[in-house]
Amino acid sequence: MQKIAREINFSETTFILSDVPQKRGYDVRIFTPQKEIPFAGHPTLGTAYIIQKEIIKKPVKNVMLNLRVGQITVALSYRGGKVSRLTMKQMEPIFGRRFDMQNLNEATPLPLPFLAVLSFLCGYSFLQVLMLFHRTGFLH
Repeated sequence: MQKIAREINFSETTFILSDVPQKRGYDVRIFTPQKEIPFAGHPTLGTAYIIQKEIIKKPVKNVMLNLRVGQITVALSYRGGKVSRLTMKQMEPIFGRRFDMQNLNEATPLPLPFLAVLSFLCGYSFLQVLMLFHRTGFLH
């Protein structure tokens, strides 16, 4: 799967392992060109859509995906017999380290101050950076 994801070279590639549900959900793995990842939002929604359309082949209220992060339920809404909206409930974020603003502001060449930098996990690690922007644009 990793070799295929590397060859396709999309930001994420999903693989549906079977057309038969396991533990009420479909086993799915997600890969970037570099590695397997436990969760990614847009690929999860897109994969649920494909499972409903190509495997289940009839309207259903929910599609459950068994991902490395755990089971994710995707809710499907319909209009005119076609899927019109997909929503999911992912794991609650786990907040990690909050970084020292004085050290970051001294170390960066950007003329804008960092307000907050913190890490969090929603199945995949993220770093959130909050900066003060002027209304007239990023840089003058």
